[in-house]
Amino acid sequence: VDLSRCTATRKSLAPKVLEDFLGGKGIAAKFLWDRVPPEVEPLSPDNVVMFSTGPLTGTVAPAAAKCSIITRSPQTGMIAHSSFGGYWPAEVKYSGLDMIIVSGKASSLIYLLVEDDRVEFREADHLRGKNTYETQQLIRSELKREDLQIVCIGPAGENQVCAASVHHGADAVGARGGAGAVLGSKNVKAIAVRGTKDVVIAKKTDFIEMSRNILKRSVDLRKCFSDIWIMFDQSVPLHSGFGNTEMPPLSGMESIGKDMEDFCRTSIIRERSCYNCPIACRSAVRHPESGQLISLSCEPWVCFGVRGKKLDFWFNAKCVHLCNQYGLDVFSTSALTAFAVDLYKRGILSKADTEGLDLEWGDENVFCTLITKIARREGIGAIFAKGVLEAARTIGKGAEEYAYAVKGLELGHHRVNNKLMALTVSLSETGCLYKSSTVMPYFLMESPKEFLDLHVAHGLISERLAKHLHHDYAGKAELFTSLEHCGNIADLLGICKFFTGVIPFYPLTRDLQARLLSHATGVEMDEEMLNKISERVIHLIRAYNARCGIRRKDDRPPEIFFKEGPPTPDRGEKLDHGKFDTMISEVYTIRGWTSEGIPTSKTLEGMGLSDVGDDLVRRKVVGE
Repeated sequence: VDLSRCTATRKSLAPKVLEDFLGGKGIAAKFLWDRVPPEVEPLSPDNVVMFSTGPLTGTVAPAAAKCSIITRSPQTGMIAHSSFGGYWPAEVKYSGLDMIIVSGKASSLIYLLVEDDRVEFREADHLRGKNTYETQQLIRSELKREDLQIVCIGPAGENQVCAASVHHGADAVGARGGAGAVLGSKNVKAIAVRGTKDVVIAKKTDFIEMSRNILKRSVDLRKCFSDIWIMFDQSVPLHSGFGNTEMPPLSGMESIGKDMEDFCRTSIIRERSCYNCPIACRSAVRHPESGQLISLSCEPWVCFGVRGKKLDFWFNAKCVHLCNQYGLDVFSTSALTAFAVDLYKRGILSKADTEGLDLEWGDENVFCTLITKIARREGIGAIFAKGVLEAARTIGKGAEEYAYAVKGLELGHHRVNNKLMALTVSLSETGCLYKSSTVMPYFLMESPKEFLDLHVAHGLISERLAKHLHHDYAGKAELFTSLEHCGNIADLLGICKFFTGVIPFYPLTRDLQARLLSHATGVEMDEEMLNKISERVIHLIRAYNARCGIRRKDDRPPEIFFKEGPPTPDRGEKLDHGKFDTMISEVYTIRGWTSEGIPTSKTLEGMGLSDVGDDLVRRKVVGE
């Protein structure tokens, strides 16, 4: 879709691109390399936003519901990648499409209507300022079409807030990196899709039979999610290892599992799933006073509660709901609001700066007001809308010391002193983003031994890698580079990471993923070939980020974690500079990168990426 010319052109994917990059995140990364060099600014019309499904998306394979969003991030200047589910990705496949690539800039606010072979550019000025829920409802009402699946931005995206996200339905979100801001810069409010075509499967009988068997294997996984309060009882104490909330133990931490169970039993109206997924990892809850329906999933269950120093599930839910309405990434926004309160408590921000607002931890009005100001770029919110690093530079007065991010992206809310987590957030391709494939191993290091034994018994982690699940630095590079393929391959195929090894009892082993792909496409694929494609994509993305200026100095967590350790109830262990640097060097060596973390020409050539290596040499990013 070329917005500047109001044209939409259907093109076929070249067979070589499909062989080398498979789909989803892989093909989109290749297109980003080809179409968005470092000279193109993230909010320029020449940047592109790509919605890329995988080869399994929209099929009867359980949890094949995912789509990757890739663009150049206004928050980090690197690649921005996020995946989301719901029903929109499958609807794209039913339209006979694998990708929608949006470039240029519309002359006024518009939304796209895609129906099979037809694309309409529709005026959307009447949608300006509408939240993400209103936008979807108004488009369906306007077109009298309840069968449309819609992605959209909220006011935050229109205002090009760095943390603006892309939303679908009630809670399917392409969150981190600012893709919503890029769509806003292009004057795209929404993309509505309806498809009536089939997704063609090469070996239909075999594919359906394997999908049925995978569904049977998902029983334990479903039970794991039905006992979500047990998971949080184990994990919430580990969600407090980030900056801006130095604290004594949070009130209520000792009873979090019981409180979570009570909340779930009394407040959940129904469980919600993405397309063709048996897990139902999202929950719709009804606020007891307002009657408002709020959707919660995964990490948003606790992020504002922990960051706001108030383990109250309704406080957290209302903040998350407000982010979803405005179209804001809850991870970055919870970090930004905590950053604001922290600076206020330190005397760096005053009441004059906050327009008389007294910033207090756990104050619902304070946090909701900050969220609203950020989304609207009003008052103090206009400063925090730039992201944590730019906000700190603007504020000055020592604020930079408390601005915790990696490569410009705000920290998540996990203990960064854990060696595997420190490595993960430091080497994330999109900035400070923990990879879901390393989250459970991270929890395993902090949990009773029987959890590790379960992982080994179910084949998630081999006994060889399990020996590295300890608190020392040794072996973490090997563990990280092995686990990285888990989430990466899921993003290539268009399937949910929860099915592929993020937690125990996962139904889709790597071998099953390869066999499913073979049945779907008619092209024989095995685990080794999948790993090779995943490795190729990892190198390509790292080369792209290197071309945008990323070097070894950027691959590290904030300095506070080397000086003090995390501000957790038990303080934990601070990171060691020398040992951490050794871990980074070990990853570079395993990957075949230079001491600055840049893929060598030899490595890229071995991956069939000689043109990428030549470009890095020509730009003097790396030597001959």
